[in-house]
Amino acid sequence: MSSSEILFYYLICLAAFFIVELLLLSLQWKNLINQPDLDPIISNNFSQDQLDKAVAYSKCKLKLNLFEHCYSNLILVCIILAGIFGSIYIFSEGLLSGDYIQGILYVFLVSFVFRIFSIPLELYSTFVIEEKFGFNKMTFKLWLLDQAKGLI
Repeated sequence: MSSSEILFYYLICLAAFFIVELLLLSLQWKNLINQPDLDPIISNNFSQDQLDKAVAYSKCKLKLNLFEHCYSNLILVCIILAGIFGSIYIFSEGLLSGDYIQGILYVFLVSFVFRIFSIPLELYSTFVIEEKFGFNKMTFKLWLLDQAKGLI
């Protein structure tokens, strides 16, 4: 099997996964819009304003999840087609000796590339959506420290 055939099958699988995820997100959206009657335990313990706020928050997060899903798949396809995975492999191979060390470095570098692309969406989620609904108690400095800890 040639590398172009493997790429073709991989992209088919990725497209199928993408479509399934979109279907699941659309079902979630449909369920959010067409809310059934709430359990009395929930409706008795929360005001209508609190419930409306929770629904609005869920809608915002779901819209962001939909965008993030499309964005991350687009980034993945671009990285694959641009040959960045191969470039990272060649870089890690030339930098260190030993298959295990090269593999660990490769995984770290690929994770780092994806992490860079996820930063704008995380910032938006934390400092726009969470702030809008009053859930954000994090400062930018604390967010940066959390990101640095996540790299370790």
